[in-house]
Amino acid sequence: MLPIIAVAAQKGGCGKSTLAHAFGSTLSRDHSVLLIDADPQMSLTRAVTISSRWTLHDVLTRRCSMQDAVEPALPVFGQNLLVVAGSPLLASLDAATASDLNRQYVLSDALEGYCGATYTVIDCPAGIGLATTMALVAADIVITPVSTTPACFETLGAFELTIAQVQKRLNPRIRWFLA
Repeated sequence: MLPIIAVAAQKGGCGKSTLAHAFGSTLSRDHSVLLIDADPQMSLTRAVTISSRWTLHDVLTRRCSMQDAVEPALPVFGQNLLVVAGSPLLASLDAATASDLNRQYVLSDALEGYCGATYTVIDCPAGIGLATTMALVAADIVITPVSTTPACFETLGAFELTIAQVQKRLNPRIRWFLA
């Protein structure tokens, strides 16, 4: 599978879900794309699918495989767009995986065994919680949407430090872009 793109930012309300949706939908015109909703608010899930048997929470808590959780998006998006639904349970992911010493690698490992898409786009929740860390460990590219508000600029420095730590300790191949 080629590249894994995480859309992440420390600040909420900056357009992460919108960017992930638009980017994935555009790529799906010519390529197969897997959209993963790692945000417990589930904005991306609500935009592209109606219901799901399995969710990302099920994958990350090892209740099912990535293959089991992948479903086609709504027909309006064509045949090339696939989705792994989010879940409100992702908000309690830290507690649900507390005993797993290698939990930051679970998403990466799950994606390694999945070969059904050319691109993967992960919509991350705001902040630097476990779901975002898992996405950063799995990703080749991180895109951070940037607005011109002071609050957005204030959080960029902290997020840059997070990216640097992930590059140093967990994922040296990751590249970061601002959009």
